[in-house]
Amino acid sequence: SFDQQRAEIQSALAKERLVLEKIDNQLSGDEKEIRLIEIDLSQAEQKLKNMKVLFHSGAIPESELYDQEAAVERLNIQWEMKQLMAEEAMLSRQIERKESLLVITELEAALEQMDQGEHFYAQADQDGVYNAAVSGMITFAAPTGRILPKDDTVLIIADANEEMEGL
Repeated sequence: SFDQQRAEIQSALAKERLVLEKIDNQLSGDEKEIRLIEIDLSQAEQKLKNMKVLFHSGAIPESELYDQEAAVERLNIQWEMKQLMAEEAMLSRQIERKESLLVITELEAALEQMDQGEHFYAQADQDGVYNAAVSGMITFAAPTGRILPKDDTVLIIADANEEMEGL
């Protein structure tokens, strides 16, 4: 039935909007993970600078400085790996997002088309007869007794107030 179709489309639209929201949240999460690694890396680099000053003044042994250099290098590698993985994931999610937006657009168009059909049929009487909304002369009528494809012209009515040359 018409109401059941509408409900199914609205349900699919709501689900697709949730999919889109999830994708947006995942994109945001990827960016935050990278930012956290960048913060850790920045702190480790600052600590390394401070440790170099301490090492040159003789306050800490060389082994501690090497340990901090290794920690900074590990964070650099982690950051690079996360960047690559995140870029790949983000590209994939951006494609998913575009696909989801396309599905949403199609579902919204289907609902709009249903609304237009409902409006049209609401204007037909109980026998399915649609009365003209304007006065005028019929200048084209599709042949009767055949099934017309969707969006085919059924009837053209010329405005009765316009001059009609050659008729």
